[in-house]
Order: sequence, then C-alpha cells, then structure tokens
Amino acid sequence: MSNRTFQHLMIKMTMEINEKYFHNASAYSTKAVLAVNCITCHNGKAHPEAKF
Repeated sequence: MSNRTFQHLMIKMTMEINEKYFHNASAYSTKAVLAVNCITCHNGKAHPEAKF
C-alpha cells in the first residue's frame, strides 16, 4: 500500500470517528470543539506509539 493511500485511509478513519462520536458536539457547548485529529494519536511522530 502506498503512503498516499494509507494517508487517505487515516483521514477517512478520523472523519468516521468524528461523525460517529462527535456529530452533536455543538449541542453541548458552543465554545469547545470535540473531535479527534492526527495529533490525537501521533503526537507529532510519523508512527503513533502502540497503546495496548
């Protein structure tokens, strides 16, 4: 799998997580934005640390 394909899969995954778990976030608060993004797992690293 190419890096570009893998990157697209990661973006799709984060979009699906945000839609599934945070789609009603604005109903709870107008100041905070609840969502996951790349930094949530990667913390600035190319490969996220395994957390088992």
